[in-house]
Amino acid sequence: AQYYNTAASIGHHELGRIDEATEYYEQALEHSPLYAKAFDGAVSSLTNKAEWQKLEGVYRNQIARVHGTAT
Repeated sequence: AQYYNTAASIGHHELGRIDEATEYYEQALEHSPLYAKAFDGAVSSLTNKAEWQKLEGVYRNQIARVHGTAT
């Protein structure tokens, strides 16, 4: 999860590739659902880009992950 988060952080903060960063944040969360840095990064990147529908999806996926019902 840490490697995915690192890749996401680089994509987000250094390269400005928000869509790619979000995918990596999501992968980090798939491996470690309680990894707060990955969730915070996804929320931050999508909020900064005003991607509200994608942000909603991130929240829904995280709720499902935490409850152990992710598909």
